[in-house]
Amino acid sequence: MSELKKTITEPVEEEVRALIPTAQPKEVETLVYVGPTIVGVASHSTIFNNCLPDNLKAAIDKEPAFKGLVIPVNRLADALKEIETKSGATFSLYEKVADYKLQEDS
Repeated sequence: MSELKKTITEPVEEEVRALIPTAQPKEVETLVYVGPTIVGVASHSTIFNNCLPDNLKAAIDKEPAFKGLVIPVNRLADALKEIETKSGATFSLYEKVADYKLQEDS
């Protein structure tokens, strides 16, 4: 390649490369289940790093409240406080899942 052509095309190629999005690896979010322990589904405070187990996914299909009790770790303190004080959305979901547990046990 001639020196002149190289001088002209290199800056353009760099600009084009800067415009092309590079594939970033998806950050894995650590989740924790804050609902009541339900045998065969999940235990209270179970931590999930990659994905949810099939038995928990099946429970979410049957009772969507489970999904609201699988939260990012950075929300754990707030969620546990809601459950402890028996107030807020997390506590409402906790009660729904507890009722689901009673129905399953019957």
